[in-house]
Amino acid sequence: MQNKKFIRINSSQSITGIHFDFNTSSHFISINENKFSLKDITSVFYRNGNITFQNFLWDLDENMEKFFFSEYKSIADFISYFLEKSGAKIYGNFRVKEVNKLKVLHFTKQLGFKIPGSQIFSSPKDLECIESSDRRYITKAISEMQPVFVDDTLYLNYTRDILMEEILEKEQRIIPTLLQEKFTKNMKLEFFI
Repeated sequence: MQNKKFIRINSSQSITGIHFDFNTSSHFISINENKFSLKDITSVFYRNGNITFQNFLWDLDENMEKFFFSEYKSIADFISYFLEKSGAKIYGNFRVKEVNKLKVLHFTKQLGFKIPGSQIFSSPKDLECIESSDRRYITKAISEMQPVFVDDTLYLNYTRDILMEEILEKEQRIIPTLLQEKFTKNMKLEFFI
């Protein structure tokens, strides 16, 4: 929107080269043929994941692979440290790899924002006070999405629409679940704690 240059580093755009010269205070990373100075980075939007590096094209011994990954971890930690110390505005947290949805809901409510009706429950009896009326609901995992294999069948815990009747007809206890009133989004705000 403001015609500012940006780079995006994700699993498909790993860092392919590094040159840090501590005597001249120059710290460069490369992504493919593009070279970037860490001192030119003024802000970072961090969602989740890791700073990744291009893998080697040859097979490595298990111990050698562990060594290389520990070297890369130290470099990634330095990049995070450098950006924090240089005064770059960092949105998100390099050290927190997963978003705690419950903390975000609580924090958002404390700031005075309107949040959808949200409940965590492990027994359908906990929800008997909710009117099934014509309200629409969604259910989602409390933590990050994780594939689950049971008897060679893959289950994914994505957000899904659910009717209150589907929940209330269950008789047994269930894994704690986040239930929210469904609403149409005009825009989405993301908060980083």
